[in-house]
Amino acid sequence: MTDALTVRINQAVESLLDDETLTSELDDAAADTLIKWGSALAELIVSQTSSMDEPTADSFTLLRLGNARRLMRQVNHWISNLEGKINSPDKASALEEILYLAELIYPNFQPPSREQQQAFLRESFSNNPSEWIIKLRSLVEGTYGKTYC
Repeated sequence: MTDALTVRINQAVESLLDDETLTSELDDAAADTLIKWGSALAELIVSQTSSMDEPTADSFTLLRLGNARRLMRQVNHWISNLEGKINSPDKASALEEILYLAELIYPNFQPPSREQQQAFLRESFSNNPSEWIIKLRSLVEGTYGKTYC
């Protein structure tokens, strides 16, 4: 990894850490989990700019980091406002928005199947929003419901 790329990654991660609105309604554990996901997104986004000139890389990063922030705010909103609303259409709508944003962020994004989405929507927080964020991330990244031996 080049020094310039490392600097851009650090700047992108720092910009997420400085934005308290991304985790404002979460407890510390859930906020930490969401920040880790956001940091991974920032690194993923910036790593795609390694062969770009500076203005192109900045434009590319700015757009996709904005989408990452929107995704993080959507997760924050879901946890603070939607859990406990069994079978709420708002949950399905929130998940659709998160998957739409993921498509804009992740290269070669493959959305989860309808069955996986429905299974995820039936799950509850189990009083552990941090665990729920991990499950949501696995749904987005294509590892939800897979077991490894």
